[in-house]
Amino acid sequence: MSERHVSIIGAGATGIAAFIALVRHRACKKIVLIDAYEPGVGQVYANQHPEVLCNTSVELMSLLPPEYNDLLHYLQKQRNVNCTSVSFISRKMIGEYIRQRYHDYLNLAHNYGITVDFIKGSGKCIKRQSNGDYQIYTDNGRKVITNDVIVCTGYGNPKILKAFRPYQNSSHFFSSPYPENLMQQHIRPGSDVLIIGTKLSAIDAALVLCRHGCRVKLTSPSGELPAVRSALVYRSIPASLLYKLRVTNFTEHNFIPNIRKCFLQMLADTSETPVKKQFSFASDVIQRLGEEAELARSNQTEWQFVIVGLVEIINNMFLSLPFTYKELLKKEIKKTERYIGAMPLQNAEKLLNYASEGLFSCEKLNHLAVWKTHSGWIINGLQEGESTFETVICAMGYDYPSNIVTKNSFILSEASGSLVPPHRLSSELQLPFTHSSNPEHIWLAGISTHVTVPLVNALFIAVRQVNQIAQTIRQL
Repeated sequence: MSERHVSIIGAGATGIAAFIALVRHRACKKIVLIDAYEPGVGQVYANQHPEVLCNTSVELMSLLPPEYNDLLHYLQKQRNVNCTSVSFISRKMIGEYIRQRYHDYLNLAHNYGITVDFIKGSGKCIKRQSNGDYQIYTDNGRKVITNDVIVCTGYGNPKILKAFRPYQNSSHFFSSPYPENLMQQHIRPGSDVLIIGTKLSAIDAALVLCRHGCRVKLTSPSGELPAVRSALVYRSIPASLLYKLRVTNFTEHNFIPNIRKCFLQMLADTSETPVKKQFSFASDVIQRLGEEAELARSNQTEWQFVIVGLVEIINNMFLSLPFTYKELLKKEIKKTERYIGAMPLQNAEKLLNYASEGLFSCEKLNHLAVWKTHSGWIINGLQEGESTFETVICAMGYDYPSNIVTKNSFILSEASGSLVPPHRLSSELQLPFTHSSNPEHIWLAGISTHVTVPLVNALFIAVRQVNQIAQTIRQL
């Protein structure tokens, strides 16, 4: 076992996965976890409402590599949950699993002779020392000396439309749908609620509030809901297909492939169901939701079996692209994002039921105009023209933090800002300081790798990253 000391900044899902990987590989002598909250209480899996489901199947939600089926064994043997590897389960249950595995591997670390410390506070700066070690500074004045650092911090602040920023302290406005119990406590059952956003966090909020008896309208510039799937699992892509995709989409004159074309080509080569029969082309959003739910219910959405492979192709390609091409590729990714970020079939069926009861609707947002009243909001820009709502919720996701790299330090920030230049990462996810091509013993994992890895908001990607990092540290 290595004598190295490793510090992990961030003890949410990715941080706990990194901790488990270091213990499993016996990669170091001492591990220090640094987080403002207790280990395992991360932003993503702190939900307590049963309506809030993961949109990734059990097979890909383990803190160990997928081949171990660790989550499935935990659910079936320790929790008596009737589920399979393709099931979607609540984020609440995932959070409980993460905290349980943390304690399990804490005991295993003790048996291995690995010292584990937890420091409550936010890591704010990593500074290289003259001897090659690093000093970590926290927001509450603590200092930690360490040989290696794994940064596992998550998202930054919620995205809020400019029109609503002056009203962030209003009792009729929520900058985020999480934690969902705050919405339930402060929003009156039967009230009219406008949710800004139509992706997964907006779906979560709609399900919670419709069940609460509210009338909920989702809106966004696109007005599109995520697609619907019955599973998200890993299926290997045949080598012959990978070669075909590379030849037809990646040439010296074509750095940016047509992601939609890649997606459809993968489907054509791997599906039994004709490609066109796997999709709905309805223009009405609720009609499309119903048709896509039926396709998923009847096992015709074979596209769901190539999504993980598509994500891997995009992430691997992104590593070697110059920054300007990376920005172009991000725009290409948007063409398939409603399939990459599809919702579970169970959620679609609930939304359809709420729509039939008059509790749920979704439409495109045009030019937004907002007036705050004593009892709520007057909103202009929806199809009906001027509409009134008691509560507005922003569910547009979160900004990525804008961290800063200097010649001898890495400064972590929750704030976002386009003026901060993005940091570079090596193909091994190591961070070089400015004016240096040599990577430091600072690794990034999960959401913090977004500059180098565009599709990172899935636990199986972070688990793969931290296991590679742990193996590298073990060899130092």
